Amino acid sequence: MSDIEYNGKYYYEPPLETQLALQDIKVHTFRYYPQECLMIASDLFAEDFSCKKFFTNTPHSITPLVCPEDANKILNIATEIDAGHDSVSVMVRSTHKNTNYRIKLRVIKKDSSGKALICSGTVENINEYIFSNQLIEALSQDYSCVYYIDLDRDFVKPYRMNPFIKKEYGYSIENLKKYSVVMDMYIKNSVAVDDKDAMTRSSRKEFLIEYLKEKGLYIQDFTAVHNGMPIYCRMKVVRLSEEENIAVMGFADISSEKVRELEKYAYVDPLTNGNNYNYFKQKIIDQNKSGFIVSMDIHAFKIINSVCGIKTGDEILKETWKIISGEIKSGDIAGHINGDYFALFINSSSNKEVIDVLEKIMRELSVLSREKSVPQLLPYFGITRWTPDKKIELCFGEANSAKKSIRDKKNIWYEFYSHEDDAKRIQEKQLEDSFERSLRNNKFEVWYQPKCSPDDNRMIGAEALIRWKQNDGSLISPMTFIPLFERNGMIRQLDEYVFRTVVNQQKKWLSEGRKIVPVSINLSRVSLYYFDIVEIYRRIIEEKDIDPKYIPIEITESAAAGIAEIKQIAEEFHNAGFSLHMDDFGSGYSSLALLNTMHFDTLKLDKSLVDYIGNYGGDRLLDHTIALAKELGMHVTAEGVEKKEQVDFLNNLDCDSIQGFYYSKPLPLEDFEQSLGMVKIVEDMPVVVSRRKKSGVDNLYLETLELLVGSFHKIMKINLTTDSYQIVKIYSAENSRQAGYSQKFSTWISGFADSGNIHADDLKTFRLMTDVNYLKKYFNVKKGSLKLRYRRLTNGEYRWVLLEIIPAKDYEENNQSLMLYVQDINDSYKAVLESQKELEQFCNKDSLTGLYSFHYFNALCHAYKTESSVTDIGVVFCDINGLSMINETRGHKAGNITLCNFAKILENNFGSSNCFRISGDEFIAVIMDTPEDEFIKKASEFRDLLKKDENPAASCGWYWKENAETIEETVEKAEFSMYHDKKNFYSAHPEFREIPEQQNYQDEISTVIQQLAAEYHVLGIINFLDNSFKILKSAMGMDKLFVEAADYDDFIKQYAKQRLRDEYIENFILTANSTTLRKKLKESFSCDIRVVKKDNRLLQWTFVKSQQTEGLPAAAIFYVKDSE
Repeated sequence: MSDIEYNGKYYYEPPLETQLALQDIKVHTFRYYPQECLMIASDLFAEDFSCKKFFTNTPHSITPLVCPEDANKILNIATEIDAGHDSVSVMVRSTHKNTNYRIKLRVIKKDSSGKALICSGTVENINEYIFSNQLIEALSQDYSCVYYIDLDRDFVKPYRMNPFIKKEYGYSIENLKKYSVVMDMYIKNSVAVDDKDAMTRSSRKEFLIEYLKEKGLYIQDFTAVHNGMPIYCRMKVVRLSEEENIAVMGFADISSEKVRELEKYAYVDPLTNGNNYNYFKQKIIDQNKSGFIVSMDIHAFKIINSVCGIKTGDEILKETWKIISGEIKSGDIAGHINGDYFALFINSSSNKEVIDVLEKIMRELSVLSREKSVPQLLPYFGITRWTPDKKIELCFGEANSAKKSIRDKKNIWYEFYSHEDDAKRIQEKQLEDSFERSLRNNKFEVWYQPKCSPDDNRMIGAEALIRWKQNDGSLISPMTFIPLFERNGMIRQLDEYVFRTVVNQQKKWLSEGRKIVPVSINLSRVSLYYFDIVEIYRRIIEEKDIDPKYIPIEITESAAAGIAEIKQIAEEFHNAGFSLHMDDFGSGYSSLALLNTMHFDTLKLDKSLVDYIGNYGGDRLLDHTIALAKELGMHVTAEGVEKKEQVDFLNNLDCDSIQGFYYSKPLPLEDFEQSLGMVKIVEDMPVVVSRRKKSGVDNLYLETLELLVGSFHKIMKINLTTDSYQIVKIYSAENSRQAGYSQKFSTWISGFADSGNIHADDLKTFRLMTDVNYLKKYFNVKKGSLKLRYRRLTNGEYRWVLLEIIPAKDYEENNQSLMLYVQDINDSYKAVLESQKELEQFCNKDSLTGLYSFHYFNALCHAYKTESSVTDIGVVFCDINGLSMINETRGHKAGNITLCNFAKILENNFGSSNCFRISGDEFIAVIMDTPEDEFIKKASEFRDLLKKDENPAASCGWYWKENAETIEETVEKAEFSMYHDKKNFYSAHPEFREIPEQQNYQDEISTVIQQLAAEYHVLGIINFLDNSFKILKSAMGMDKLFVEAADYDDFIKQYAKQRLRDEYIENFILTANSTTLRKKLKESFSCDIRVVKKDNRLLQWTFVKSQQTEGLPAAAIFYVKDSE
């Protein structure tokens, strides 16, 4: 005991140890002397409440310590003590931290008259108690069972229990009061088997203590079992105290909520919030009415996702659903399947009514395209008849089948199902499935059709043709499988198979001492699209040491006309030593430009031209065509010749060779070999010169031009050396104006420019590019073509025309002879301009963030380079940290929100006209004409802004350059500065690093290995970052390759050369190397490569992306298994 003095008197003060003990349980003490109106607070009371120790004029002097509305409560307790009560209690809220307290007063000494002299008082913090009761009351409204739990003492006390729980566990809870024992008992007896482990983990004391410290709240849904029936339940645990591990735990039956949730998952599409396919099917069955089922798709919707972004693509799909829902009537049903794939049921018996509904949808989508400024939305539909006695999946499959049949036909937008078409598709699927096996088992045979000289009827060449033999010896027509394989891409493999077979056969014949002739092979247009096609064929030739002149390449006229890069491909084949034949000439694609600009060695006339022999027009056309080919230095072969009259006619026209049934049908290898003894060896065919006399421009040449180039309204031959020209063809409306023309080209072209017919905006360029001196310089440097588009006044309107000038065949430096063509391109070019305008809009703006795109940034850099003046440039380069982690852990939607938020911050600080998104997570701001100190101040403030927690984490670097010659050099320096900042960031925040520098791949996929080891011959991993690899499971002999290989690419090469058949080696090395794989896995999660081993065993290599960094795959798993 200790005493304190106040105004000459001594008063009691509790020992400090007692005060500290009470403080631990949130209780403080004071003494009240009613007759003196004095209150004395303990030392810790005064310290903790920041108040004075002595209060006179009590109780009025202490009312400021409580909330004003509770002041009367303080006065009342003093009144009650004066009235003779021995103890009083009241709850008040203090002004100190707005906390709830319970104040208790007890009289400990009275005077002789019974009046209180001394009172002992306590102030108890009851905030947590009140919170606990409020929380329990709140939980009780929704939770049928509520418990108070003390995790430190392993204690549980029920507040409320439903009848079932009270009956089953009430006794145990009331008597045991052990939280862990009660929870174990409940989980063992009442929780469903599938959820026992999860509930055991989540209800552990240690887990809840740690989780509640961090989050304060834990929720776990689980399934309980009562009388054999599942009950969906929710457990909710809420922390009550920050100092102690006490909490309230509630249990609720959420079965009705769960059923609604499951129904939503089952029948509601998450993207459109409309019907999904399950609802669509169920509703049709429930409705039990006949009608039409429609499968709907949108052409090339991936382009919208790629160009405009996934977010815009999703918005378009939502709007599409609204359009479909708005167009169907009562009794109709629609559903969203996935992606751009929808299903409709139209309750009608009329084909026309169905088409009317679909046409309305198509029109609305066209309007939507314009409103959203996206590429044209072109839907296509497959339709089939539905009756309730049919199986819905089978019916929907029919609609899909009809839809797939028009997938590649943009001019057809709907198709009704027919059984005949389905039978054809089934047959095609069977052919696709048996392709690899037939190739492996040599079921594809190369047959040979001779090409003969009409002069002496001896064979001077042959064409290799493919035949597919069935097990019964019958042959499948090439017209059946060639178009199919061209559509699905298998034709490339078949083309290479034929080429390799012919090369091997030619090599075999040479080794046997036989005389051989050139055997041409056909190359499909699909194969021509592969950039490495020439290199692959060149390597095959070099491996077998065969002169490429013995394997000419035939390219169809349609392929030559339809592929923009055909001229470059032709030159590459020529540089590799191959001879090129234009096949099927005259089948509908005839083009003067092809003959005049492409270096084909042989022109193969299509059978359709040969069949016209005997008809005056046909004879004249063949006469002129062959003459033109000879004029251009080409050999001529006629195909499909079947009659002697045709042979005689073609021989008279100097046709070099003839192919057709007149001489021989296609022969199998054994029969063709017998013909090799009667060959005519032609080492180097001379250029055939026409027998006709030439004077100026050959009349036949001009007539042939007239026949073949009807699309040109002006053709001229001009000579820059002599400044002269001659008209080959002219539009009839111009004949009167061109009469009596001058022989000087410069005078004629100048007069045309002055005629007033050329649009004013195009006139300056027209004068420049048609000036004779300009043309001389141009064609001295370039040997290609010169093209000029301009607008010309025709019938009162300006129309776009194309003027093209190319070197004539007799062009020489001292005799600059050219051909000039003019063609109306108004309709097609306007469409191109409109498309370019739309494309520029898409390219210039990033569809996700709204900032300028990388395309526009490049244009800005180019424009700056071409300007004569330079200026000061400052660049801020930013990279969002850990974006891949956000995408992987929180989803791409969260990643997109992060990108948009960062873009907005960048735009607000540097202005929208200066900001660019140049890649997935990289942004720059380009600031011009700003002083260095001002730029650095602004950039520094921006980086400080990024350090705030509410903003996306990003690394930032900058650089300022005085009188910068290019923007790129400044960007490069700013990027270097950014990487320095990023390095510092990852050092301080290793948890954001997207992929560790060293990875233990064994640990990563050990589970996969255990599960799949029995199935795969080879299982391994690739580290793309250093091109290393590791074999985790191998077939016999693979370990040796692994030890000998320097890296992954070397391993692939060794494997291919040692294990695969020759025709698969090149393709496997090209497609399975690390560079190609990384690009493929950037676009998709996995890829497959099928190969055939030397023992004819078909294998499938599968590569699966396992790690990614900076937008590119960093690691992959690969495995090999048998393939059917």
